[in-house]
Amino acid sequence: MNFYEHTSTSCAQCAVGCGIVAGGGAEHAPKVSGDPEHPANLGRLCSKGAAPRDTLGLEGRLLYPEVAGNQVGWGHALGLVARNFAGAVRDYGPGAVAIYMSGTCLTEDFYVAAKLMKGFIGSANLTANPAACLSAAAEAQAAAFGEDIVPGCFDDIEEAGLVVLVGADVETDAPVLHDRIRAARAAQPGRRFVAIGAPATGADLHLALTPGSEGLLFAGLLVHLAETGALDTDFIENHTSGFEATLLAARRAAPGLDAVASGCGLAPVDVERFYRWFAETDRTVSLYGTGLEATPGAKGSISAILNCHLATGRIGLPGRGPLPLPSQVNAMGGREAAGLTGGLVAHLRAGESADEKLLQDFWQSPTIASGRGPKARDLFRAVADGRIRALWVIGADPVANMPKGRTIADALKRCDFLAVSGCHAGSATAAHADVLLPSLAWGEKDGTVTTAERRINRQRAFLPAPGEARADWWQLAGVARAMGFADAFGFNGAAQIFREHAALSGYRNDGERAFDISGLADLSNADYDALRPLQWPVRYRGSEGSKRLLGDGTYYHADLCARFIATTPSGPARCEDEEFPLVLNTGRVQESTSVFGVAATARTAPVATVDISPADAAAHGVREDDMVRLESPHGHMVARVCILRTQEEGTLSVSMNTGGTFADQARVDALVPAVLDLAAALPRQAPVRLSACEPRAGRRPAPARAETAA
Repeated sequence: MNFYEHTSTSCAQCAVGCGIVAGGGAEHAPKVSGDPEHPANLGRLCSKGAAPRDTLGLEGRLLYPEVAGNQVGWGHALGLVARNFAGAVRDYGPGAVAIYMSGTCLTEDFYVAAKLMKGFIGSANLTANPAACLSAAAEAQAAAFGEDIVPGCFDDIEEAGLVVLVGADVETDAPVLHDRIRAARAAQPGRRFVAIGAPATGADLHLALTPGSEGLLFAGLLVHLAETGALDTDFIENHTSGFEATLLAARRAAPGLDAVASGCGLAPVDVERFYRWFAETDRTVSLYGTGLEATPGAKGSISAILNCHLATGRIGLPGRGPLPLPSQVNAMGGREAAGLTGGLVAHLRAGESADEKLLQDFWQSPTIASGRGPKARDLFRAVADGRIRALWVIGADPVANMPKGRTIADALKRCDFLAVSGCHAGSATAAHADVLLPSLAWGEKDGTVTTAERRINRQRAFLPAPGEARADWWQLAGVARAMGFADAFGFNGAAQIFREHAALSGYRNDGERAFDISGLADLSNADYDALRPLQWPVRYRGSEGSKRLLGDGTYYHADLCARFIATTPSGPARCEDEEFPLVLNTGRVQESTSVFGVAATARTAPVATVDISPADAAAHGVREDDMVRLESPHGHMVARVCILRTQEEGTLSVSMNTGGTFADQARVDALVPAVLDLAAALPRQAPVRLSACEPRAGRRPAPARAETAA
């Protein structure tokens, strides 16, 4: 087998999108190293990025299209999908079909899916699992800024005097970013690093607040900024609206520091220290991640963070601003190409007739889906009750990875037709499929992703496609052609799709939309192949993009002003219960991941583990590696004990990366109630009780230890 030598590509393990150089090595175990020229990592690699062989093996790969367990040709398989989609639309209307994708799909895949569903079928039922990562953040940012915009970049970490992590476990989820934070702090005395929620090695202050109380903490911070004269009154007056109402709401929610500390479960001295540091440090960056997204009232909590940055004018300037950190490499690219139900391609707005007409004119399509489609949980409810009759799952395994996976499995059993595009025939979702379509894995894909800092990375193939595996965009275009839309879906490569996407971003866009990469619309195939990482917007050819946005005080609402969003913090999800006295939180195992449809979690997390404090372990009579049963009012699971000195007494932590795919009684979502923000879909917290149990006979695999608690 011939390997491409020294191919520069993008790591897919997290939203940082580090650059790597791959090539050489043994079959399906290529050598990799960090790309010293990539601005996100400058040659650094974490343990996940340095060990790609966990995601490149052919063991268990789906290599040929299958129908009813039998190998078929591509024409037969795609024709079957096309006929079932067309039949469902004919008999029940466009709302009877849906596509569910993954944040590890490429932007080109999302674009073709959006064009087919929203422009030619006329269905808004397109969503993806990035909606479970940072959809609340996307909605909060759009409400504040007028568009789903990330103002800053990772370089702001080195520019900042204070870095605040809120529900962003970078040590586990994005180790390279954690290294950058610690290195920046060490390089200059006086810099500070605060972790809110998940702990982080090297933090100067850890606020282990009760999950769900983040909005209260930042409402109190806004009040503190007002009372201590730390507001940027000129900025508020000239570039924002809604401040007085927002401050009034914050004062009602957080009448004093003691009230905030009590509501958050923190010591008043720690709250005061954090408030003082934020007020006195002009260069402050706030990173918020999926830990915050999965709490009750997540959108309001994120709005409260944005309010504090707007109130101090710390937006879009070096070392100043908010920065969301999703868990998947192309969560932002998926949002740009309509992977969230609330938007259209290129940041056009669903439900806005002018935007819908613009998109239909550009595509010359027969229709445009009007309005918002269902969120992920609602989509599977629609499958369960028969409103959605034909479903196509691409690159995702919702039965294994979404909360209440057994409920989703039951819904899929009732679905008239299910197509699954992926890499493994043995996934939990594939077990219910009528047709299986073999997709390319990470090292075989060619296209682009957009990382957490608006950076467009080229994903280049350095391994040949095995068997008859094909790109997801190729499969989507094939179904579109079989449905009668051949003229609009004659794509011959990822570069052609990218050029169309770029042209759309600039179509009738006279600065009204921040997302604009029209300067890349005339790239030749060779230019596309050689494209180096750059950040949008890219409005003219030769531009290197923009590191930061909104620093000039101009926003994307009609009046060009930012909006303060008045919020009423929902407060923590209370778990006090005599029958269930412990509080369970979910977190991540550092090495666990799912890269372009190839699950590596089984190698690192074959058994669920529960982190417990020494005091609670002693009180319950359990020791390290004992098997225990966790029960909540909603269900139960079995896990192995991991005793951690850093675990807060009275709380437990379980990785959300283990589930029914690898252990039939290891689904943490069985314990967790649906006390989530409307925009979120991740398990988070539950009251539980713990009891010892005897493991099944046989050798026990080594535990996968969660390095940090949620």
